[in-house]
Amino acid sequence: MSGVRDRATKVCINCHVRKVKCDLQTSPDGVCRNCHRLRQPCIERQGARKKRPITIHRESLNADTESQEASSIFPQDTVASHSAVVQSDRPSSRPAARGSGVVSHCSSMYYGEYSEAATFDENLTVTSSHARDTLLERLRADAPPRLVVFRAWAEAYMLHAFHHCPVLEQQDLTDSPPSVVLQKAISMVANLIRHDPHAPEIATKLYERTKILTCTNSEPDPVQNLKILCLLTLWNCRPSTPVSVDGPWYWIGVGLRLAVQMGLYQESTYLNRPDASCLRRIFWYLRNSESLHVSCWGYPPHLRPQDFDIKLPTLDDFGAQIFQGLWFIESTKLCTITSRVSELQAARRLIRLEEHTEVKTALYDWISGLPVELQLYDSNGSRNVYCRPVSELTIQYFVAIVLSEFLKYRENPKSCQGVITALLAGSCGATLYDEIFCRDESVFLPQVHGFFCLALALPLLDYNPQSAKRVTERKRHLTVLRSVLTAISDRYGDAKMSLRMIDYRQGIVARTARPSEACDSVPEPDASLEAHRLFPFPRTFCDNMDLLEPSTRAEDLFSMNSFALMSDDALFNYTWLDAFGLDHSNANLDINDFPWLDELGLDPSNADIDISGDI
Repeated sequence: MSGVRDRATKVCINCHVRKVKCDLQTSPDGVCRNCHRLRQPCIERQGARKKRPITIHRESLNADTESQEASSIFPQDTVASHSAVVQSDRPSSRPAARGSGVVSHCSSMYYGEYSEAATFDENLTVTSSHARDTLLERLRADAPPRLVVFRAWAEAYMLHAFHHCPVLEQQDLTDSPPSVVLQKAISMVANLIRHDPHAPEIATKLYERTKILTCTNSEPDPVQNLKILCLLTLWNCRPSTPVSVDGPWYWIGVGLRLAVQMGLYQESTYLNRPDASCLRRIFWYLRNSESLHVSCWGYPPHLRPQDFDIKLPTLDDFGAQIFQGLWFIESTKLCTITSRVSELQAARRLIRLEEHTEVKTALYDWISGLPVELQLYDSNGSRNVYCRPVSELTIQYFVAIVLSEFLKYRENPKSCQGVITALLAGSCGATLYDEIFCRDESVFLPQVHGFFCLALALPLLDYNPQSAKRVTERKRHLTVLRSVLTAISDRYGDAKMSLRMIDYRQGIVARTARPSEACDSVPEPDASLEAHRLFPFPRTFCDNMDLLEPSTRAEDLFSMNSFALMSDDALFNYTWLDAFGLDHSNANLDINDFPWLDELGLDPSNADIDISGDI
């Protein structure tokens, strides 16, 4: 047997991680043979090598492998704590979930079932520290904002954005100094909700620097990185077309993949963790954001309901932020309903009556169980004091109604009740947007409201009123939605596209509406009762609330578009977004090249187009 060989005192990071022999110590050019062969940067590992004591063997990962030392699998200082967690608080009803491969169990970065937070090595960076420092110095990307400015922007985030993106803790805003990357991300969000006309430009610069810092591994803590990724999803200043790696959908996907790597899709991961509340909020924020984008664009989700078992957030997860906690919890419930609607839409089949009933019942339960702090009206029917977050949440509810009714309208376009329900939801949503716009608070709306405006506009555009009063009301509601889109156009990159899509739909309806083919005015069984349950508001809430009364329905007609003339396959593939003429198959479509602009005589250089004079 040969003697024990001397251990090298100088090795590179790549060889150390791969546990292979490194000849960096004897290399004359400062590059080891392995790195030279693989054509990768050879970076010397800093820090003295430690002698590890002999540890007990852990059980084999499968029946065919030999026993391995626990210290070679888990970091030295976490072996005992890991074993303790495994032996305590394990639910007896569910066996421990294990990954499908050996790496998932052995990786020190795995946040698997019953595991503790993995440690991280600040020296383990993919990017060369010299190259990174040179890049950051040239761009000044790692220069933190002045403390007084950061505190002001942090307060703006807590006041106007925390309720829909509650991913930070109070110490993230008060630590001295906080993570530079996190400071940049928070500052970016704050500039998205400022009235300063230069704020969107500042937000874009901060976004680009945050992205550079994130991609160069400037933040080694995976939990902090997850928070940063969540904040990056709020930036949407560039259009979705042509497709790029910028924008909310990209960062939502990155955040969800990191969350899965950390095991945050398993409820058991949260056991005995001091930051469990924050991690739960982060997971559900990413899940909610994905649900809304799937509803908007029709993309397949990264996570399906059967892929995770995370409990819904509770007020205990929000500490002193009671109102924001209530808001986020109720918004999460709505996103769950919206996600179910997206599943039914993607099924591309005839939706069964019980499936429609399931969605409608969920909406009934939501509006009837809404906490009093989040209700528009008190028990006496009097309007509560204006509160923008309450209006935002109720708008989200009306959008969920429109999307759910589109499933029924898609299959039975002559269903009068479905048309009226969606129309009333669009009118109510526009009424709340009017209140927000008149108070100059559109700037505080997150980018998802661009999607909300478009969804609420669809039933209004398909509405073909016959009385002058109804025509005026429809015109005002559409004007409000267009005004909100225009107000957020410097922060929402798809605003111009949304305005053009509204113009397209209005042109199509104007050319194809056939009053003689009005919807069936015969009320469906219990339709009036169902509608009243969906809209438990006084008649003064909205101009069109009287549509709930059967006596007023016969007075108005609805334009009937050619859904029923499609083949079954085409009909089931038809989404609400297709009604606006968007070509999903063209990933490089530019807003100024939409094929229907010339067809309708629209000027691509003009964002505010009125093709009928009847908005």
